[in-house]
Amino acid sequence: MWNTYFSDDTKQLLESLYARYDEESKNTQLFPSKNNLLKALQATPPENVRVVILGQDPYIHPGQAMGLAFSVKNSIAPPPSLQNIILRLEDYLQEPANHHDLTPWTKQGVLLLNTVLCVKQGSSNSCATWGWQDFTKEILKITLELPQTIVYLLWGFPARDAFNKARIECNVAPRKFQLLATHPSPLSANNIRSRVPAFNQSQPFGSVNALFKQLGEPEIDWRI
Repeated sequence: MWNTYFSDDTKQLLESLYARYDEESKNTQLFPSKNNLLKALQATPPENVRVVILGQDPYIHPGQAMGLAFSVKNSIAPPPSLQNIILRLEDYLQEPANHHDLTPWTKQGVLLLNTVLCVKQGSSNSCATWGWQDFTKEILKITLELPQTIVYLLWGFPARDAFNKARIECNVAPRKFQLLATHPSPLSANNIRSRVPAFNQSQPFGSVNALFKQLGEPEIDWRI
């Protein structure tokens, strides 16, 4: 499990983040619930990681955040970013996606990780100063040093920046690949002026499987 890879400093950092969560939650509604803060890690142990999808921080409205980047339960309407992700998924599958809870992906080795693991209700990026990025940077460093092939889907500048900060601080093992695009948010999904492909013109799911096929490795079953 992940904690066997954590240094003492990382363990202490996580304890301090939990303490901050407990203190802040006395006066402010935080998402997700405390027991779901590390759900992404619990769902996809390090030895299973094959793809990393890196988000920014959880959704800000009640019932949405579930501890997996971009995912919501099927009973919750998909937020705009997730709607665009589902559209790209349907393009790849050539069939409707009947669900939008992305949990099945985690069983395929997809780590759905946000760089900041909690948020205050109604206020995006409101916990960005807590130090979560230092913790998730350690997670990314662990993945970069794992022996298996891992593909990183880096959507938007914050994801690319977080990845690059982790990469320069560790010994990167072979077979680590980046696929870049703008963020799936409606504000940037069609941004053709970016130096990376616009998300709505990208083919993330097919590109991942094409890479695995080229390497002679099993493809991801992206159906949800």
